[in-house]
Amino acid sequence: MLNAYISDEILRWQLTFTDDFYKQVFRLWNLPFIPKYIKNKPSFIGKLTTKYIYEGLPKGIISKIKENAGKTEKGNWKYKWHQTLTPEIGREHLKKQIIQVTTLMEVSESKEQFNALFQQKYNKKPVQLQLEFDEEPERPMKLSDFNKKLKKGLDYNPKDEDEEDDESELV
Repeated sequence: MLNAYISDEILRWQLTFTDDFYKQVFRLWNLPFIPKYIKNKPSFIGKLTTKYIYEGLPKGIISKIKENAGKTEKGNWKYKWHQTLTPEIGREHLKKQIIQVTTLMEVSESKEQFNALFQQKYNKKPVQLQLEFDEEPERPMKLSDFNKKLKKGLDYNPKDEDEEDDESELV
């Protein structure tokens, strides 16, 4: 399995993580997205990338990626993790994972909703489904004149008038 995913040599860098992916991460985590600063993104973005993208690869791949990518004296990675993947299988799986996760982020209105969708899709842990209920307010709401008229219009049913006419004819 490792041989199918991990390349024997470090591959040339290729654009793998698109701006779309980062735009969605920044949006959901309420950060301003400035494309020219994308190379100097906050370190937690790397943790999110590992959690949502690389952990979607088969077991054992991340540890082999880390081994092959190596670290500098300053503690930074010598190579981007995707440079250690085989073009045919590893990189293609990674690109598919990026597209799927980006799509989940695009349809999410918050990071909490994204997390729930991610967990549901990848069966990371049981997800408790949230049901939406129309709750009645504790006290009756006071309606403005406009809203009273609007409510009367929305509640209007011509059949009710027909029934009243029928009853008046009987009397």
